[in-house]
Amino acid sequence: MQSSTPQSANVSINAVAPFMLGLSFWLQAPAKFVRGKADYHSIKGRVGKCQRVGELALSKEQREYVAHIVDLLQAIGPVKSNFMFGGFGLFMEGLMFGLIADSELYLKVDAQNLQNFEDLGLQAFSYGKSGKEFKMSYFQAPEEAMEDSELLSVWASNAYGAAMRAAAKKGKRAKTKK
Repeated sequence: MQSSTPQSANVSINAVAPFMLGLSFWLQAPAKFVRGKADYHSIKGRVGKCQRVGELALSKEQREYVAHIVDLLQAIGPVKSNFMFGGFGLFMEGLMFGLIADSELYLKVDAQNLQNFEDLGLQAFSYGKSGKEFKMSYFQAPEEAMEDSELLSVWASNAYGAAMRAAAKKGKRAKTKK
């Protein structure tokens, strides 16, 4: 017996979006909605109030890269990724200590670990807005660490430490699961 679910369907996102994501979302951010065709499986199973529209535009390789990095980082604790602003934030215990943008891993820096990144000539994550460039306190992960999971764990632990120090300055505490 054949399944009634198509393997792939050329679905017009514009026609389906208001009903899948809710009218309130459609009214709030129509410009962010991905235009064109979508693979049926890219939207199946992730529909609801937690659906992120931009995730539909991610390639299979990008999703696999994020999953691979999150798997590697499990060595330091329960790391999770959240889709945000066209990339992914990497979180542990409620604190963001890394981000993935354009298939590049960036780790949190502060005064204590910044020199380690600068000594290797690594670049800060930056983005443009209104014709201006903004740099964030996240730097590229070293290439050597991307090839050695133990070394990546050390760099990620230091980045998590930077996130903890930043949270302490702001008076935030790491979130614990209830």
